[in-house]
Amino acid sequence: MKCPFCGGEMKQGVLRCESRTAPKWINGGEKPGFFGGGRVIRNTRISYPVAELGGFICERCGKAVIDVKL
Repeated sequence: MKCPFCGGEMKQGVLRCESRTAPKWINGGEKPGFFGGGRVIRNTRISYPVAELGGFICERCGKAVIDVKL
C-alpha cells in the first residue's frame, strides 16, 4: 500500500495495546473523564490483557493507517 501522506511504501502490521479494555478514540481537545471517556473502537481483537488492531505503517514518515468501527 502507498502512504497517503508521503507516497512511500507502507508495511502491514498490528497495533498492539497492553490493557484491560479496547482502545478508545478521543477527539482532539476533548478531556477524558474519570473512566476514560471516548468511543470504543469495536473491531479490536481482545485477548486479555492484549488488544490488537490491524493496519499499515510508513517507516519513512511515521504515519499509521488503521480501520476502525466506532
